[in-house]
Amino acid sequence: MLATHKYKAFISYSHHDLAIARWLHRALETYRPPRGIASQTSSTDQNSKFKLRPIFRDEDELVVSANLNDSLVEAIQQSEFLIVICSPSSANSKWASQEIIEFKKNRGADKVIAVIADGDPENCFPEPLLREVLPSGELGAASLEPLAADMQGGRASRRLAFLKVAATMLGTGLDQLVQREAQRRHRFLAMVTTAALIGMLVMGWLTFTAVTERRAADEARAVAEHSEQMAEQRREEAEGLIEFMLTDLRDKLEPVGRLDVLDAVGVKALDYYGQQDEQQLEPESLGRRARALHLLGEISNLKGDSEAALSRFTLAAETTARQLELDPANPQRIFDHAQSVYWLGLHAYFEGRHSAASQAFEDYLAHAKQLVAIDAEDQRWLLELYYGNSNLGGLLVEQQRWQEAVPSLERALEVLLELERLGYPQAQFRADTHSWLRAAHIPQMNFGQAQFHIEQEINGYQALIKTEPSNPIYQLQLVVVYRGAAQLALIRNDVEGALEQLAPQAAELAALIAFEPDNTAPLEQQAQVYRDLAEIAMLQADWAQASVSVKQCQEVANALLQLNESNQFWRNGLSRSCHYIAAEVAYHQGQIEQAQSEINTYYAQLLEEYSVGVDIKELELLLAKSSLLLGDLASANADQNQATEYWQHTTTVLADEKAFLEPASIVTRIEALNRLDKKAEAKELADYLLAAEYRHPAFLRVADGSK
Repeated sequence: MLATHKYKAFISYSHHDLAIARWLHRALETYRPPRGIASQTSSTDQNSKFKLRPIFRDEDELVVSANLNDSLVEAIQQSEFLIVICSPSSANSKWASQEIIEFKKNRGADKVIAVIADGDPENCFPEPLLREVLPSGELGAASLEPLAADMQGGRASRRLAFLKVAATMLGTGLDQLVQREAQRRHRFLAMVTTAALIGMLVMGWLTFTAVTERRAADEARAVAEHSEQMAEQRREEAEGLIEFMLTDLRDKLEPVGRLDVLDAVGVKALDYYGQQDEQQLEPESLGRRARALHLLGEISNLKGDSEAALSRFTLAAETTARQLELDPANPQRIFDHAQSVYWLGLHAYFEGRHSAASQAFEDYLAHAKQLVAIDAEDQRWLLELYYGNSNLGGLLVEQQRWQEAVPSLERALEVLLELERLGYPQAQFRADTHSWLRAAHIPQMNFGQAQFHIEQEINGYQALIKTEPSNPIYQLQLVVVYRGAAQLALIRNDVEGALEQLAPQAAELAALIAFEPDNTAPLEQQAQVYRDLAEIAMLQADWAQASVSVKQCQEVANALLQLNESNQFWRNGLSRSCHYIAAEVAYHQGQIEQAQSEINTYYAQLLEEYSVGVDIKELELLLAKSSLLLGDLASANADQNQATEYWQHTTTVLADEKAFLEPASIVTRIEALNRLDKKAEAKELADYLLAAEYRHPAFLRVADGSK
């Protein structure tokens, strides 16, 4: 009976090598073997006889799996080949080693393909790759020397390595595959050459025609000059229309939430410039083209397409940087490039590259200061100065550098006073800045100031809604404000008040999503509202409602990650956080195995990201809380030594001085200290929170255990 496989190959890799794994996955699945190769494959799997697909890669296949370990084992067993992406990171990855063992104990080493992404053979191979694996899953005494395809060294090396992998999977020799590829290229070049020859003949005929018609052209010179004047007039009209589309029309469309029309505006502008010779475009035209790219990149971000966004922002930045270099004192050139710098910084922030985002926002602020130095009364430049301080302050909040954030945000408010003096509308900017200040004061336990800022937010956005009741931007921001109000209510131990703030927001968000389904911003808020509602239900011991809310959070978070798996907040702040809450709900219902399964969906990768220093603010607290719960699960299984290790790990992750920890992190540390019977240290931290008038119900229960 012929063996069949669901997958042509299973790609095993560490999270550090995600980019290489993603590239190889796509390259294999889209590869079409040259003629004369496909028929020679030794594959007996009819599904993949002529193509190298499907390829299994866990992040693509298991986003909704309830049991990652079982699903991985099943996928490995149903794969014809195992491709191991080798690097120092994968060599130290317990996860990668387990996948190799699982494959080799059933299939042996013949179908294992090693691909070097980074490092040398001495330090990049996981140990099971170098050893015999017995049917029991234990490593045998025999050592192996795997032949590996090395992707290091540039595009040519990567292509050759890919062909080695493809040749192995197709059951053919590398030389033959390379030869067939060369023949295919030769056929393609022959077609190109033929087309070029035809083009030359056509150009020759056109040249002859041009010479014979030259006299007629001379006689029509006066008419041509008139036509040129008309063309210049039409160009000026077109440029004026594009300026209107990118400014006034955009300002009118944004409040009604029409991403589709805004997208069309940007595309039309780019189509116009695509028909022009870039070398002949004036700086003003290049600036408008850059703004069109900014608009399209912004829309791509809102739709969750980060690759398209980065491509457009990068292209715009290349243009604006060249123009600024040619005319460094021109305020318009400074402004245009500042916008490119901002969008690249925002994209880096979304991907969790906070250092790159910080540098970009500091550069943006420097450009804004340069503009104000040129003309301190120009409202446009003052607005840039506001944005510069506000963006940097917001990023510092996200980096948990709360004390540094407050001065930047207060400077932003000072700039708004200048704009108010000049008659510029600044109500929305003021409300936004109060929102960031509230977020900066809560972790510092300045709850009185946080309450002041939340009241300013609510008043500001309610006033804006009265003037534009259908503006989706204001409606969405008001949801954010009410989520902040619920957070402060919980800090006062007012659970009912928090629920009153949150409960109506789910319906508000559903309406916004129905109105504009391509916009990911309402979806992101919807997932957070479901997460917050699940946490409140847990405080009320309403486990049934908590299960419903956390399942809704997971569904929305998974939908977002399918759009853009590189968004670190969607991964840690939403998807993994909701898996953690689901685990906690299961634990309190006595479902120990289900709780373990939920944490297994993410804990190994979370631990790996923490060990390599991934700079994501949600990561530390999520890892600490997950380790705490794993300790509780081990204790429930009577494994006290394992439980103690997990609880100690929680205290290690949250080892900073209390002044540098937000209240939720301090509460988690107190819980771990109580379990480790370090009551005196736990009580000291509990007294610290009590003195700051922190009264969150989850903390009050922990504080009782510290006495």
